[in-house]
Amino acid sequence: MQKHALNADDVTGRESLKFFIELQDLKSPLLNFQTRGRDKWRIMHGWLVSEARVRP
Repeated sequence: MQKHALNADDVTGRESLKFFIELQDLKSPLLNFQTRGRDKWRIMHGWLVSEARVRP
């Protein structure tokens, strides 16, 4: 995703999922948070939507 320029108004769930998968592939410490049994993708997507970084 670093190589792709994205306009914040046009980012969709698909692009955010690609970002999440890249973080997983890189074993990023950004994904080292407790989920209490919930799906990390859903949590992270919810954060992005709540911060208006992705369209709902």
